[in-house]
Amino acid sequence: MQLHWLIRDFTNNQDFFPLPFNKSTNHYHSVTGNIGLIFRPEPSFSISPLLSTGFRAPNVDDIGKIFDSEPGTVMIPNPNLKPEYAYNAEINLNKHFQNRFSVDFTAFYTLLDQAMVRRPSTLDGQSKIIYAGELSEVLALQNAAYAKVYGIQTGLEFAITKKTFVNIPI
Repeated sequence: MQLHWLIRDFTNNQDFFPLPFNKSTNHYHSVTGNIGLIFRPEPSFSISPLLSTGFRAPNVDDIGKIFDSEPGTVMIPNPNLKPEYAYNAEINLNKHFQNRFSVDFTAFYTLLDQAMVRRPSTLDGQSKIIYAGELSEVLALQNAAYAKVYGIQTGLEFAITKKTFVNIPI
C-alpha cells in the first residue's frame, strides 16, 4: 500500500506571482501489486504472464511549482490534480536452443487512468500572461481520461562461450 501526503502553502509567493489559491493539501493512498506465473511446458520453453497495478501521486513540482518549461510557455500549479493509476498486463515467451541460443518475445498493454498531461489552462481567466518579461501560454498538468500504452519487445541471445553472451534487442 502506498500513502502520499503533500501540503503546499503559497502565501509567501503572492508578491512574486499571485495565484487564485493560497494552499493545496493533497493526500492519496492506493493498493498496488503484481502477480505473475512461470509455466514451463518443456525445460527449454517458458510462458510467463504478469498482471500489475501502479500509482503515481502528484509531486511537489506537479502541484506547487511555477516555471517556464520552454520559451513562450509557463507551467502553473494545479491544486485539483489527482493521482494517475496504471493497470498492466504482459506475457513473455522464451525459448532456449541447446543452451547456446535463445529467443525472447514480450507483449504488453498498459492502461493509464487519470493520466497527468500538460494542457492549456488559464490564470485569472487569461490563457496568456506576461512571465519573465515574455508573453507566455499558460499550461498546467491536468488529468486526462485514459491513455493506452502497448507494444512488443523481442530479443536474441547468443552464447559465445559459457560465460560470454551477446544480447541483440530486435
